[in-house]
Amino acid sequence: MVPAPGGVWRLVARAQRVGFSEGLRGKGGGWLALGIAAWGLQRVRTAAGADDEILIREAVARGETLTITNTGVTRGQARSTAKAADKEARSLERRAQRERKDAASRSRGRGRRRTVDAEAQRRAEEAEAAAADARRRADEAATFAAVGPRRRRRRS
Repeated sequence: MVPAPGGVWRLVARAQRVGFSEGLRGKGGGWLALGIAAWGLQRVRTAAGADDEILIREAVARGETLTITNTGVTRGQARSTAKAADKEARSLERRAQRERKDAASRSRGRGRRRTVDAEAQRRAEEAEAAAADARRRADEAATFAAVGPRRRRRRS
C-alpha cells in the first residue's frame, strides 16, 4: 500500500471537522455524511497502520528485567547525515579540482614533448576517486532522508 501524502490527511481531517460541525448545526445531511465518511476513512487508516510485528513473546519472571531499545534513524537524523555528507563531497570535489590544477601547472612543455608530474597526477586521481565516493555516499544519504527507513512487515 502506497502511503498518501501528508497534505491529503490534513484535508480529510478538515473535511471531518467541517462536515460534523455543519451537519450537526442542521445545514444539511450531506455535510453530516461527509463528516462521517471522513471519520471512517481516518479509522480505516489507523486500523491498517496498527499491524505491529511481534518479535518476541516470553513470560518475564519476578526479578528479571526487559530492556527495549529503538536504534532506528529518524528522518531528521538522516537529513543531518545527508547534509554533512554533501558538505564533505563538495569539499573533496574542490580539493580534487585544486589537485588537477596543480598537476596541470607542474607539467612542462607543449604538444608531444609535454611531461606530466607523475606524483601530482596520482594525487589528483586519488582526490577525484575520494570525491566520487563521497558524492555517492551523499546521494545515498539524501535518498534515505527523502524515503525514510524501509519497514519490514511479516504476515502470518
